[in-house]
Amino acid sequence: MRVVILGRHQTLYDTACRLLDAGRHEVVGIITARAAGDYTRTEADFEALAHQHHLPFLCTQTLASQAAQVLLQQLNADVAVSVNWVSVIDQATFGYFKHGIINAHLGDLPRYRGNAVPNWALLNHEEKVTLTLHWMDPGELDSGDILAKADLPLTIDTTIADINQWAQAVLPAMMTQVVDQLADGSLQPVPQSKLPLKPFRCHPRLPQDGRIDWSQSARHIHALVRSLVKPYPGAYTYYRDKHDTPHQLFVWQSRLVCEQTSDVGVPGHIVYNDKDSGESHILTGQGIIALQAVSHGADGEVFKPGHVWRSTRTRLGLDVQAELFRLIEAQQLSPSQARELAR
Repeated sequence: MRVVILGRHQTLYDTACRLLDAGRHEVVGIITARAAGDYTRTEADFEALAHQHHLPFLCTQTLASQAAQVLLQQLNADVAVSVNWVSVIDQATFGYFKHGIINAHLGDLPRYRGNAVPNWALLNHEEKVTLTLHWMDPGELDSGDILAKADLPLTIDTTIADINQWAQAVLPAMMTQVVDQLADGSLQPVPQSKLPLKPFRCHPRLPQDGRIDWSQSARHIHALVRSLVKPYPGAYTYYRDKHDTPHQLFVWQSRLVCEQTSDVGVPGHIVYNDKDSGESHILTGQGIIALQAVSHGADGEVFKPGHVWRSTRTRLGLDVQAELFRLIEAQQLSPSQARELAR
């Protein structure tokens, strides 16, 4: 099979290496786009891989560009394998691939189409996350017949980093096997419409979605933390330390202590600092969560709060409106600046 590598991300880079090393199919070109800021492989890495194997290379934001169209016509490919391509692909471009484009999607299609899928799976307390290989459909997002699936069971402590590491380990062999099956005629696609699952779309998450609402349950907050560990922006809150200095506190590791408690208090209150383990226990709207690793600011030094905090008269989760009013009173902020920040 004449195969084009199409897309971005470490998993696609590893898949390309696997196909090249196996030698059962002819990789005829590599097409990528600008890498996202948190990617460990950039367009420069894909270009170096192409040069190493004397392959045509193109970095472009759209396959509709003249350069892409000319290259695809020259490549005369049977199939493309894709991970994290930047946009939907039109019907005309599909005509350059004899069989089509195989896409990898970290979601249980036809459910969990769209963006930030494994993050949403953690937040929705799913029992598993699924890596799906499927045929792309022209002009559509995450549609097309299913070619293969692999599942990772989720536990109460699985993080988004664990999911990404699993997908990176599984995908190269999985994609290579599907290309092998396509070549020998044993591939058996399953239409998404025949699966007893209701499709839905996941929409993008923004950095501000990581702000912790301590009135929510300990279970939900623990899921939020696990869905935002590095390289993601992190779950965060605000508080004032013993010197009355305000901080933005990022939570990188947590533990669900209990889902129910008879303790009475305001959510966000520190109820216990464990000097041995370094955990700090926080009361939530339902249950107690332990903070195990935190930092002041996203790039600050990570520390165990129970080794630093002494008092249980501290509460996490500042009232931003009250803080803005306080700054106005202290003449550190004008009313117009406060209104802008409060938007």
